[in-house]
Amino acid sequence: MQIEGIGLSLIWYVVLLWLLLKSRGSFSSARITVLFTTKVIGTFALQWLFTYYYTDRSTADIYRFFDDGLLLHKVFFSQPIDYIKIMFNAYSDGDGFKTLYFEQMNAWIKPNDSAFYNDNHFMIKVNSLLTFLSFGHYEVHGIVFSTLSFLGLKWCAESLTSEKKNQNLALTIAILFPSSLLWMSGGLKETVLIFGIGAFIKVNPIHLQFNAKSLFLSLNALIVLISVKIYFIAALVPAYLVHGLCRKRNWGLMLQFGLWSAFIITGYALASLAGFDLTEYIVRKQHDFLNHVQVISPGSAFEMSYLKEGVLALLASTPQAIANVLFRPYIYEVKTLPELLLFIENLFIAISLVLFTVHVIRFRDFSKLQIWIFLFVLPILILMGMVTPVFGAIMRYRAPAIILLLIILTPYFRSFLTGIKTTNQ
Repeated sequence: MQIEGIGLSLIWYVVLLWLLLKSRGSFSSARITVLFTTKVIGTFALQWLFTYYYTDRSTADIYRFFDDGLLLHKVFFSQPIDYIKIMFNAYSDGDGFKTLYFEQMNAWIKPNDSAFYNDNHFMIKVNSLLTFLSFGHYEVHGIVFSTLSFLGLKWCAESLTSEKKNQNLALTIAILFPSSLLWMSGGLKETVLIFGIGAFIKVNPIHLQFNAKSLFLSLNALIVLISVKIYFIAALVPAYLVHGLCRKRNWGLMLQFGLWSAFIITGYALASLAGFDLTEYIVRKQHDFLNHVQVISPGSAFEMSYLKEGVLALLASTPQAIANVLFRPYIYEVKTLPELLLFIENLFIAISLVLFTVHVIRFRDFSKLQIWIFLFVLPILILMGMVTPVFGAIMRYRAPAIILLLIILTPYFRSFLTGIKTTNQ
């Protein structure tokens, strides 16, 4: 951490806070100021963690993407045409860019990449652009990324709850929740991911009837999501289709779940016809992760059996996947501070789900629940529970999905505490 970088980032803190206050919506200036300041503190805490605790920059995502962004930024001054080609993917294997530039980077080339695209490229490119503003100081990058995360969380809280008290509580939980405060701050993919999700939900093209502005913003939000975590798009599409079809219809939970399942099956069939085996892809990702864990031996790794290919095998592993991502570590598995934080998070999530169930039984009403958000995050959580054998990684990767779940449960949490039937839309 550099004094010059901290000083420059404080200037940006003032500028960005001013912009946030100009568009604070229904939130008070005091709440925005306190929560954004807390978010910035989380940003510096994350940087401290990866500077003085996890000291290998080559394995720390905030520095891997930042350092590679600096290298790419230098290309702009030495070979500006090459820089433009890289930024717009307008190069070919014959251009020799791999030898000239990419092999000098830490994260551009993934050692065990089983995907058909590389989401590291987007983060490296964004960092290279931010270097024009930061003069090479990570602290500025961290605060800009955290501002994007704050905006995404604010838009989610505003769009998924309607009453002001619910919005205030939802935003407060979304910012202060440990995994959000830590893993959705700084230069991590999750900060951009929640920004893209929030932007898409805010300009919800169904509610805005596909006018030109909402369509443009929605497409840009989708581009961000595709560039960072493409499986979020795969989970978003069927859930959003259910949302669009059921928006003005009083369809019950089972009917919506059935419709969503039909969309999932159709998507799987279309992918298979196109030559993409989803089950094989999931199994390969899990095997790659397990093999990588054996090499690096992270402290919060846990035992996980290798998945077998086939739809039935994956379905059979779903209960254990849900347990891994929502309930573990169990109290007897907690050995480190991060694992304790994850245990506390899981306890809060469990309490929220119980309070939601109590509300539904008490008032016999879940019609105001944003069911499509639940359908959106469910396959994401299952996937993470299937392929991720490290508690620390689960805490980070699941953060955006968990925050969305907590936001839609916030009205029920308040309803239980106040004894007043909730309204959400």
